[in-house]
Amino acid sequence: MLKSICYCTDEGKLYMWGNAKDCQLGIPGLPEVQPSPVEVKFLTEDDGSTIDKVLSIAIGASHVMCLVTRSNS
Repeated sequence: MLKSICYCTDEGKLYMWGNAKDCQLGIPGLPEVQPSPVEVKFLTEDDGSTIDKVLSIAIGASHVMCLVTRSNS
């Protein structure tokens, strides 16, 4: 089974690649297998806050969870 892989840069950007069959990478429109890293762009929340930086990531069989810092725009 092909796995999903994630990487967080020192600047707090998140990149993912690997199994994207069921949108596991959080990026719509990718092929079933994403062979190279793609930056994950986070959405702005309803309250106007945005993600500044990814601090930590945890990846499982069918999920990825990120600890992030947020700021108000």
